[in-house]
Amino acid sequence: MSPNQENKKKLNLLQVSRALASIIVLLFHANGLIASNLNYSLLSNTMKFGYSGVDFFFVLSGFIIFYIHKKDIGNKVKFKDFILKRLIRVYPIYWMVLIPRLLTPGKDISFLTCLTSITLFPYPSPPIVNVSWTLSYEIFFYFIFSLLILFGLKYLRPLIIVWLILISAYWSFHSAGIFSFPSDNLFLNFIFSYSHLEFCFGCLAAYIVTKYKIRQGIFILTLGVVLFVLSSIADVHILNTIADRVSASLYDRAMEIKSPFKDISVVYYGIPSMLILIGIAALDLNKDIRVPNILVYLGDASYSIYLVHGSVINISTNLIAKMNLQNLFQNDLSSLFIVVMALIGGCLVHSYIEKPLLKVIKTKIVSVKS
Repeated sequence: MSPNQENKKKLNLLQVSRALASIIVLLFHANGLIASNLNYSLLSNTMKFGYSGVDFFFVLSGFIIFYIHKKDIGNKVKFKDFILKRLIRVYPIYWMVLIPRLLTPGKDISFLTCLTSITLFPYPSPPIVNVSWTLSYEIFFYFIFSLLILFGLKYLRPLIIVWLILISAYWSFHSAGIFSFPSDNLFLNFIFSYSHLEFCFGCLAAYIVTKYKIRQGIFILTLGVVLFVLSSIADVHILNTIADRVSASLYDRAMEIKSPFKDISVVYYGIPSMLILIGIAALDLNKDIRVPNILVYLGDASYSIYLVHGSVINISTNLIAKMNLQNLFQNDLSSLFIVVMALIGGCLVHSYIEKPLLKVIKTKIVSVKS
């Protein structure tokens, strides 16, 4: 198979990884909300590492965009189409989730918070949709990549390399306690966030699998998974040790206590994520791998699951608490039922809101172009 053909091949295992990452994040938030509302620690707090799903998603986003749009770099004709597709993919369903929150009676939301939530522009106040802070990074990455499409690598490559070096240098100094930007300087903290490195890890992974024929896919995948799992085990152990030392509440244990090494999660989660993607992409490109349709579907539905799972879990657990049924859900089996409901809720939103909405929007755009 030629490289050109390979670049067009749909990578089914990538969909599986999207599904698994969304479930990891779901379990992480479920752990916190169940601890807060039902006074129970889901799976003995072992899903504390679930924030790593965001690290994986950032690497995955970089991979997908570079894999699909590598040939568009420097082709100005593709600029408008790229921007339009990315905005349509992110905003419509996000707004559908956001609007009910904005209209909820009794919520005191400032105009600026409302505006930045609608646009996904970074803002220091807690976001109205809790997970939307990650979408600000997604949009920024799309913006940077759109500039590559518009201007090409010749002029932007040196600037991007310098920027990434500065980010790496800053986080080296920050982690060592030598220097940090003021916490209230949103602009600098956003521009120099290590999250941008994770998108670049994904781009690098996509470049490697499209440039070279990787025959050691299983080995690279296994190495990535082992490193990711070891990082997760160490993460949970460290966090639970800290929680035990300070006699933390269940909620603080689940959500508030942060790893002293979280600022370098780009290393211990980002790099394994990159290896995992290289491995599964190499397997996908070298073989026709079939995966269960349900996993492909969950991969397709991962964005909707990501957006709505918190609301489903929060509403469910609050209702259970108001009905004084907490005792029935203070075990893993019953608590996982809530998780399954959140998963189903995300799938319903994907099938009956997201997909029809995207179809209507794309039809309108095609008719306007015609």
